[in-house]
Amino acid sequence: MPSMPELRRVHAQMLELLKYFDAFCEEHGVCYSLHGGTLLGAIREHGFIPWDDDVDVTMTRDNYERFRDAARKGPLMEHVRFSEYSSQHPRMWLRRPGEPGAWIDLFIYDNISENRLARKLKLLGCAFFLAFTKTKESMGLSHRTGAKAVLVNLGYQLGRLFPVKFKAKLMNAWGKHALRGRHTLIHRSNDLYADNGLFVILPTQTMAEYTRVPFEDAELMVTKSWHEVLTSSYGADYMTPKRAASHDNPAHAGFKEA
Repeated sequence: MPSMPELRRVHAQMLELLKYFDAFCEEHGVCYSLHGGTLLGAIREHGFIPWDDDVDVTMTRDNYERFRDAARKGPLMEHVRFSEYSSQHPRMWLRRPGEPGAWIDLFIYDNISENRLARKLKLLGCAFFLAFTKTKESMGLSHRTGAKAVLVNLGYQLGRLFPVKFKAKLMNAWGKHALRGRHTLIHRSNDLYADNGLFVILPTQTMAEYTRVPFEDAELMVTKSWHEVLTSSYGADYMTPKRAASHDNPAHAGFKEA
């Protein structure tokens, strides 16, 4: 975890990137919601949680594809880059020489079946792809033990045989097309195992309407169902601060594109 002076520099970079991301989404008709600790900070702190060191955002699949196509076409602001394949999640990051760097992880909501068996099969497939697409760096941050750690390692070792882009395309295709049901339920098909993020299933209307909330010296977009999202992630007492060292990120020097 970076020191507090370093975190202040990181937060300044994160806020600059968030403002640019918000303007870019508005320009291209993309709806998004702050997510995870970023959403929690927006609601509870009206800005960053003091010890948070990354930015999380969610989008429905159609909004994500609109964003991806616009980001690919560009041009993007100087020192800002976007890639689907630099990590397990699509990322936009800001990286200037001599600065700590900041990035936004994009988590995608896809439909999932109402049928319990089909739902379990889809989640099992998503869990496999999370292991299959792991990088050496993300494996180094894993704290799993026991049988689950063995299974994750097996998926990772199998994934090493294939190119990064190929693996990401398979993961996207599974999340987008597999076992979608009647489109009444959604989940974050590329979310993490941590905090059961991958396994949180919500009504489709959770991401149907949006509003804007104060965030530092800006206003950013969140789902109108932010209470339901935060409760599903942090429990009913999410307004009570609890410091958790769940983001043991590498030094904020940016990321190498695979």
